[in-house]
Amino acid sequence: ASRVLVSSTNSAGHQYALSLHDASGTELQKFDFLTLPEKCAWIDKKEFYCAVPNAFPDKAVMPDDYLRGSIATQDHIISFNLDTQNLALVFSGGAMSMANLTVTAKKDYLMFVNTTDGILWLLKLTQ
Repeated sequence: ASRVLVSSTNSAGHQYALSLHDASGTELQKFDFLTLPEKCAWIDKKEFYCAVPNAFPDKAVMPDDYLRGSIATQDHIISFNLDTQNLALVFSGGAMSMANLTVTAKKDYLMFVNTTDGILWLLKLTQ
């Protein structure tokens, strides 16, 4: 992989940001949407899916509170293309906190776990 998604905060765990870095660590792009890299899955080297929370709690210390399980998010799934900068809504998840996103080899399904109840979901992707 030549690119990686990186999350960052200030020293208090606030002012959360998501960005794209190259293999040398140079920041290539900051994103307008906020999520954790753990909530994303690459489709190919130019496109990825992410479970994006509708909101992070204002007082949350990120990513610590999320990783400890102190907070749950309510997510929707987006796709983002790095070449076109196109962001598209793929699935509005409602009250699900999604994790472990995985795209199947044929790129026709997206799997994720709803961390609220532990149920594995399989979402058919249309292209």
